[in-house]
Amino acid sequence: MTFATNYSPLLSVIFPLILRFDAATIAVAALGTCSASSNSNACTAPPQPECGLYMAPSTLGEDANLGMYAGRDIPTNFTWHEMAIPLLFREWGDHKPGYRDGILWDRYIWEGDIMNIETYQDTNREKSRAVFVPGIGCTVNSLLDMNNILSTHGSTYDTVDLHRSKDPGVTAFTPYHSAQTRAVRDIEAGTELMAMYGDFWIPDIPNVQVTLDYELEQAELFLQQRYLPWITKHKPSASLQHGLWELMKSFPYQRNNRALSNLPRTDWKHVIDYYLQQQQNKSKDKDNTEDKDKTIVRHFIRQSTKRSIEWLQENGYCQDHMEAKPSTIPQAGRGAFATRALPQGTIVGYSPLVHIGTQGQEVLWLGDRYDLVINYSYQHANSTVLLTPYGGMVNYINHAFDKSRVNVRVQWLRREFVAHKPHWLQQTAEFLHDTIDKIGLSFEYVAVRDIEPGEEILMDYGSAWEQAWEYYAAQYSPVTDPYVARAQWNETHYRTPEEEPYPDNLMTMCHESYSSTVVLEDDEDPEEGYVWVPMLRPEDPHRVYCTVLERFSISHDKRDGDDREASFEYTVELHLKDRDEPVIVRHVPEDGIFLYDRAFSQDWHLPGGFRHPIALPDDMLPPSWVNVVHE
Repeated sequence: MTFATNYSPLLSVIFPLILRFDAATIAVAALGTCSASSNSNACTAPPQPECGLYMAPSTLGEDANLGMYAGRDIPTNFTWHEMAIPLLFREWGDHKPGYRDGILWDRYIWEGDIMNIETYQDTNREKSRAVFVPGIGCTVNSLLDMNNILSTHGSTYDTVDLHRSKDPGVTAFTPYHSAQTRAVRDIEAGTELMAMYGDFWIPDIPNVQVTLDYELEQAELFLQQRYLPWITKHKPSASLQHGLWELMKSFPYQRNNRALSNLPRTDWKHVIDYYLQQQQNKSKDKDNTEDKDKTIVRHFIRQSTKRSIEWLQENGYCQDHMEAKPSTIPQAGRGAFATRALPQGTIVGYSPLVHIGTQGQEVLWLGDRYDLVINYSYQHANSTVLLTPYGGMVNYINHAFDKSRVNVRVQWLRREFVAHKPHWLQQTAEFLHDTIDKIGLSFEYVAVRDIEPGEEILMDYGSAWEQAWEYYAAQYSPVTDPYVARAQWNETHYRTPEEEPYPDNLMTMCHESYSSTVVLEDDEDPEEGYVWVPMLRPEDPHRVYCTVLERFSISHDKRDGDDREASFEYTVELHLKDRDEPVIVRHVPEDGIFLYDRAFSQDWHLPGGFRHPIALPDDMLPPSWVNVVHE
């Protein structure tokens, strides 16, 4: 049964009834926006130089918090890059048992394997740990099938030529960078970037717009086959058309059929005019094929996700004043560099803050060291409050040992904002401990002097941080094992026991997919045992430890664009938990075997690795947060 048929009885009842009432009696739900006429203390952001990417309040409403917007026209396949920080204090989708603090993190993390960060554990090989992508990956919202970007995927491993055999810095920063967000269509300036988070959770959120293809098609049928033909045929008065349209838009969402949530959230005249224009175009061009993205529903949804550049300049924060490059600071890895001239007073960066109120040290404690993300977080020595920023490149800003090179400082926002509530600065750490459903604190990174294009952006992490680093660097003991990260291993085949062994940090794992050999009566040379079975879902993460026993070269025909003339098959030995003896499997293809870093062998796992939060400046510490007494 189609949507249009479902709502036919509804229309036959509502349309005649509405003719008896004045449209002025029908409540109209207005969508408020921040404008120049609004409270300037709540809406006005400082002026900024030209910008290609903004963070600003989302078009999806306050419940969606912030969103990312194109500051200029963006072509299809344009790609943004940002860092990825491994998180081992939690599984993805779960937080540390017994700790209420840290639950807010659930909204801002990804599965580790999405970023190509392989962190399988010895005791649970199917679970990968979480990863924090502190930029676009934290901020973009979802419109399901109406997405215009492919949100953050993949990353590149690179320690900027630092190695554990000589450099203490490799333990202090994430080596994963260039996590990609890519435009999947041309994006007009002012449009909010929308990802596709998947249809498994959005439809279950009450009062949310469900923009799945099926729901969009049903809303289109409703307009094209019922509502708009009825309007154009009966031509009710303007006031009645207005009232009917507002009623349709406010029709209660239904759990099992929420297509009406996609009706255009605009004035009825715009919808009528667009519909009539479409009809004229169709009558002029008989061969016109319908473009899915130009249907009424999709057209107005895309229009509703746009803001003017003036609005973004007033209500948003630029996110591309900086870009990542190898730092000029020794041992720092990558740093943030100015993409344009930034005069003194410019808000170089903006970051909402994921907060932990009283249990930050406990939540991030891994048993023998703190999680790496503490190096990217802020804390004052007299408070338990821990603040982790996210935003365009702000996490790349390094510490200036030479104080003459400091060119930015952090400050609290001086206004009410969707992600900053000034009254939170008068609350206690316990208040932040219990406030786990939203972001309410933000930093601005302000230029303290003129910054030249290409200059590295640097700040002061505080004297305690600097002393801790200098002590750590002086005491660092180089690790002399033959370590090669899996991401930097470039062999095109897997080694057998007769060949030189892999470095101790590398291991092989295989898909567990095999079956018994079928022996035919006329088979002159039958092979007994197990053979590889192609997987129906090759992306399935279930893998087991394995040993490669033999490698066989196999020839195959060249394909278009494929320069290979031969590849390999393998015989492997699977080590299964539920079997005392290993299982030997023949004819395993290359894509059934994986080379991984052994759990906890990576640089950022090294025992005693450098861990220290950035100091929250003394003049920014709210007195109500002070809850640590030093003897």
